[in-house]
Amino acid sequence: MCIRDRLETDPCPDRYPLQREEAIKLVASALPGNSMCISTTGMPSRELYEHRVEQYGVDGATGRDFMCVGNMGHCSSIALGLAFAQPNKNVVCVDGDGSVIMHMGSLVTAGTRGVSNFKHVVLNNGAHDSVGGQPSYAFDFSIPEVATAAGYKEARSVSTPEEIAAGMEWLNSTEGPVMLEVRIRKGARSDLGRPKSSPIENKDMFMKYAQE
Repeated sequence: MCIRDRLETDPCPDRYPLQREEAIKLVASALPGNSMCISTTGMPSRELYEHRVEQYGVDGATGRDFMCVGNMGHCSSIALGLAFAQPNKNVVCVDGDGSVIMHMGSLVTAGTRGVSNFKHVVLNNGAHDSVGGQPSYAFDFSIPEVATAAGYKEARSVSTPEEIAAGMEWLNSTEGPVMLEVRIRKGARSDLGRPKSSPIENKDMFMKYAQE
């Protein structure tokens, strides 16, 4: 099939059962208590924030995670630096397929220079969902295979709730750098909220949380 034929159909069809918000809740709920989470820019950070509000209320949600804003592709690099700075804490990067592709060279840095507490979760819906749903073509190749080729110790791919539960148990107990790809559907709630705090307030509160 030629590229034109593919673009006239759906280049990133919904093949998997969960939407991103559902997957984020499963991932975040399975993290150990000492985890520090860095979430990629766009809807993933907004969905993670709303999950934290459900867990801890508005006052308790801010500062538990570093929610990237306007820095697509840099999530894993920030998480890797934090993992070096906080060797006794579990550092989890909640990334997206478009973000990974934008700065794929960061996989090499994480794979060759990564540390045991660096864990990488990639939410892959095959699309740039936060900015219009344009195809990322991340279903046309294997992100986990790229990660292991770049030096990650191991990488797995999951898509169902049961697979995510087992995958998170593996992620939490395995020495990094490791990756868990979660294949999901496109789409988000129309009433998805935004963090009540400013990016600077979130940064300051996260820095305080990191020192606890």
